[in-house]
Amino acid sequence: MSAMSTAVLAFCLLATFYSPVCSQDSTLINPKAGVAAPAGNAVAVPSPAADATTAAVTEPSTNTRAPDTTTTTTTSTTTTTAKTTTTTAKTTTTTAKTTTSASTTTTTTPAPPKPLDPTQGHWSVSDDTNSQICILAKMAIQMKVPYLASTNQTLTAFLDVPINASATGSCDGAEYIQISWPDSGDDANWFRVTFVENATSGHYMVEAITARLAMTDANFPDHADDKPELSLRVNFSEPIELSANSSYRCLSRQPFQLLASDEDISAQLVLIDTQLEAFRHDNTTKFSTPLVCSADHRAASDIVPIAVGVALALLVVAILIAYVIGRRRARQRGYQSV
Repeated sequence: MSAMSTAVLAFCLLATFYSPVCSQDSTLINPKAGVAAPAGNAVAVPSPAADATTAAVTEPSTNTRAPDTTTTTTTSTTTTTAKTTTTTAKTTTTTAKTTTSASTTTTTTPAPPKPLDPTQGHWSVSDDTNSQICILAKMAIQMKVPYLASTNQTLTAFLDVPINASATGSCDGAEYIQISWPDSGDDANWFRVTFVENATSGHYMVEAITARLAMTDANFPDHADDKPELSLRVNFSEPIELSANSSYRCLSRQPFQLLASDEDISAQLVLIDTQLEAFRHDNTTKFSTPLVCSADHRAASDIVPIAVGVALALLVVAILIAYVIGRRRARQRGYQSV
């Protein structure tokens, strides 16, 4: 089939309802002969194979082929996307303002208790050769020593010499008495008074007062110093000088400044009810005539004016009483005469 025939056939099929030519006869085109016949009665062209005497007459075709109709339905799908509006609720967080009032705590550190006065002890030193007592001593001894604690605070230790402390010493040359407690060992403390004699003038004097204190927790609780001991000596403002065969007595509370030999420490020694005598040559325990200290003299000098004042006050009161009694008696005699 030629290209033109194919095109005409396709056109007729599509335009069946619009073209009457195509609707009358669908065999207008002979596919075998390739020749288009007239629209009326068609005369068949004799085939070479057919009988020459036979005339084939072709009847007009009455078959009408309905055209193929293709209906395409296009469904339009409209997708509607719903617009989702998300409304986020605004959350308001209100933070309550917290007011913290810091309470002021006042910590009152109680004042350390006032130390009690020490108790008076009695000690003596005897000569080993003749058993004579060369030194007599009775006194109450207390030492007030500041020290550094492990908390870096400065504390104060009050050390009293116990009355049962032992006494040793020497009666040769410069005499001394050493009072120790406990009796011995590395932890022993001692307190020493040294006397020197001037044979020419017939006087003797207290040359030195020294002390050695062990750096133990018993003496210095919670101390930070790692030294084994503390050495102290009295810094005399005025020497204690006595005549031969006399003693030194001071009943008043007598303070002395104590200095450390290798540290900048200022401690205090307090002696109360003290009586000392050295360079003795007898076996008795009786003190010789005492030399009273200046503190006792001041105390005695204060007593005299007080006593005089009290006596004068009593005298004035007595005079007033006598005057009142005399006036009353005079009135009574006047009434009797009337």
